[in-house]
Amino acid sequence: MAMIVSAGHANPDYRDSQEEVQALVKQIFSGYPPMDRMLKEFQNAEIETRYFVKPLEWYQTFHDFEERNRLFVDEAVRLGIEAIQNC
Repeated sequence: MAMIVSAGHANPDYRDSQEEVQALVKQIFSGYPPMDRMLKEFQNAEIETRYFVKPLEWYQTFHDFEERNRLFVDEAVRLGIEAIQNC
């Protein structure tokens, strides 16, 4: 029978406050009709910080699917290895 005997963790490199992320979302999606409703979710989530693999400024510019997907895969592998090493 398989068992989990230990667990490690790893976080992406960039940590931002919920307020900073909310401000960015408000800027990126300004003019989007349900914006007010979406911003309430940030307040109701009771999350203080969020982690990202790039600085918030990176998310202000367009990145095509290929670039975002490559970044996701590369960072998922890197963080997975780090989590394993932290067991």
